[in-house]
Amino acid sequence: VHSLLALGGTGENMAVPQQARRQVLDIVVKTVNKRVPVVAGVVELGVYDAIRCAQMSKEAGVDALLVSTPFGAATSLQGCLDFFAKIDEAVNMPILIYNFPGRTGYNTTPDIVQALLDRVPNIIGIKECAEKFDQTMQQIARFGDRIEVLSGNEYLAAWEMLIGAKGAILASSNLLPGQWVEMYDLAQARKADELTRMGMKYHPLQKLLFKEQNPGPLKYAMSRQGFDAGSPLLPVCPISKSLEKELDDMMEKLGVL
Repeated sequence: VHSLLALGGTGENMAVPQQARRQVLDIVVKTVNKRVPVVAGVVELGVYDAIRCAQMSKEAGVDALLVSTPFGAATSLQGCLDFFAKIDEAVNMPILIYNFPGRTGYNTTPDIVQALLDRVPNIIGIKECAEKFDQTMQQIARFGDRIEVLSGNEYLAAWEMLIGAKGAILASSNLLPGQWVEMYDLAQARKADELTRMGMKYHPLQKLLFKEQNPGPLKYAMSRQGFDAGSPLLPVCPISKSLEKELDDMMEKLGVL
């Protein structure tokens, strides 16, 4: 594992109370103790809350920020550029773009990434979650020599790493860290056949982790592995008994219990 992300989407960023977010980051930074970089999620509706969250994260000692694009399909290019520029000016530290149009309604296309790179000096990467393999290909082809293109596409990550994505930030990596490190190594070695077999093997479990609202299924699965993951924060609810049974059966079948 080459870095850790705290308070990302699966980390329930927007549902965690403000006073608890700093506590989360303090624990992560202290525990990691500079062994790998720590990234903090900044997922806010407005720029002022985003700046406040970014400044708090910097004070906690994180190494980089994963900043969500503005919410709303009506956001203009200028609005997106100004949003990131204001955050960049306020903290002056490495930033990764968090492109998650399924959550924000705003897709950071390669042309928008180009404009951001021209305007915001501290952007070092992007977590690409558009679930469009061709868009990830374009990001890698256009910017792979300038920034870190990371996959956030759960079901495509193995193959996106194979074509040049530098890594992945995934919900299932919390449950399958060793397996994902192995898939990363296979991708770096360009061992496509072995990577495909592993990707296909764990795909059914990944699908179950999103059968009900994330991170409910993941928290249940991690609790079955012995982690005190707790219940999801509202409005996400604990998963159904039927999904509990499906997860138990699949995890036992794959030998991850």
